Amino acid sequence: MRFVMRTFKTENGFLVECQRRFGDNFAFHRFFHDFTSKLGDDIVAAKFSQALPSPPPLDDVFVINCEDDKAALALTLDSLCGMGLSHNMDVAEQAVHALSNLCLDHAVKSQMISSHRKQLTDVLAQWISRTENSELSRCVATLLCSLSCDTQIQDSLAQHFLDDIFTVFQHGKLLETQRRIALALKNVSAHHSALLFKDSYLDALWSAASSPDAQLRTTAASVLHRVNSS
Repeated sequence: MRFVMRTFKTENGFLVECQRRFGDNFAFHRFFHDFTSKLGDDIVAAKFSQALPSPPPLDDVFVINCEDDKAALALTLDSLCGMGLSHNMDVAEQAVHALSNLCLDHAVKSQMISSHRKQLTDVLAQWISRTENSELSRCVATLLCSLSCDTQIQDSLAQHFLDDIFTVFQHGKLLETQRRIALALKNVSAHHSALLFKDSYLDALWSAASSPDAQLRTTAASVLHRVNSS
């Protein structure tokens, strides 16, 4: 399942758009129900709509009762981070996917890191080493790649999660997962290259540097260059 989330300012408050792009419709509505339930009293109204004149057609729309767009985003992040820590893997996958979508907007990503750095790190910590669900691994890798630009998150990843990250890097079932992990390692290596000087890590990087995929090969080679230069 794939969907996007965006916020819009209206006369009555703020709309949070949840638009399903493809995948199981029932699973999407279950996610929407779980998400709105987490927001609880902060929701003024909720409805299902096949189409709205503006913005483009939405699958589901609800209005959050708050004063500005930052507050709307904060409520959204509170709910998604809570869902991301759920022990229900389906719920967590959908929440992590939504968080990684929000990171695509640079301004939104900056606020996410500023206001929810610990919660986001907790979500990564819970799921980073889980490779049995390839789609969840891909979503976590995408989120990890986006957040690893932050130096404080880099510090946390380097000090506590390198073993887990390399587990996914070596055993991830999707090429896109490996690409995203490699980009995250490139970010981490900017300030912590010495910590990557470990036989098992180097073996994984050399293997990736020999990959037939040009993007993975180039990124891994860049990380190795930093490690060998440290």
